[in-house]
Amino acid sequence: TQAQAGIDTNLTRIQQLETKIAQTTVRAPASGVLAKRNPDGQKTAVARVGELTGANPLFYIVRNSSLQLQVNVPENLLAQVRVGEPAKITSDADKRINVQGRVREVEPVINQQTRQATVKIDLPESGLLKPGMFLRSNIVTQKVQAVVVGEKAVVSEADGRKIVYVLDGEDIARAKPVETGDRNNGQIVITKGINPDDRVVIAGAGFVKDGDRVTVAK
Repeated sequence: TQAQAGIDTNLTRIQQLETKIAQTTVRAPASGVLAKRNPDGQKTAVARVGELTGANPLFYIVRNSSLQLQVNVPENLLAQVRVGEPAKITSDADKRINVQGRVREVEPVINQQTRQATVKIDLPESGLLKPGMFLRSNIVTQKVQAVVVGEKAVVSEADGRKIVYVLDGEDIARAKPVETGDRNNGQIVITKGINPDDRVVIAGAGFVKDGDRVTVAK
């Protein structure tokens, strides 16, 4: 009986120790890739009493191997950014990076010094994207139908007017006053003055005069 009591006592102690060991095991809330340990330079992470509920994480994990881009948007443009909008992601350092992300969150707090707010963009899986990289993002805030021509097609006159040379059925250049809108990547929006099916002179437009016959390059 005494021997059995001793066994029961030891089994209870073992269960208590196993419970304590289980309580010291830290499990990540999701699968992912370990990106960083804290403190740096140690092979194993060390936690002190109270740190688990504080601001010092044991590990930094890339959740489900997905990355997120944080960009600063000026206060006056923030109202145009909506959750779910697509964002074109590029890199000045690596021209191979040209992917599309999606706006995940717009933080409601604006930095009092910079007058900017943080916008979080989910990035697609790509072997070219690494944690800590600096990227450039263009967030699509609006889509419209518009007539777009190369910037070289728009000629500025001495009186401040802007014209575009349009070819008629006999390849004769006719000057048409136009009104312009946004510019992007060497192209400019024509808000008024020409139609979508007009043939526009682009190369050498600055040397063309109204009534000149133009040879169309094939």
